[in-house]
Amino acid sequence: MVMKNSIFTVTLLTVLLVLPAYGGAINKSVKIAAGEEADGASSVNGSVIVAENVKLNDPETVNGKISVGKESSVDGSV
Repeated sequence: MVMKNSIFTVTLLTVLLVLPAYGGAINKSVKIAAGEEADGASSVNGSVIVAENVKLNDPETVNGKISVGKESSVDGSV
């Protein structure tokens, strides 16, 4: 039981440290403004909202949706 708690704690800390580096959020949506280019956007319990004319690589969400605006380019595992 102690080993499982340690693995969970390490995993949680890793996620919390890595998400902000990739434009991530927890319990809120991530918005990419019109005309921008981004290498990654992620959210846990929120959406990834992509405006018009955006180039975005690797959007990810857990328990949220990914909305893509007109003439936007999204690459990765959508």
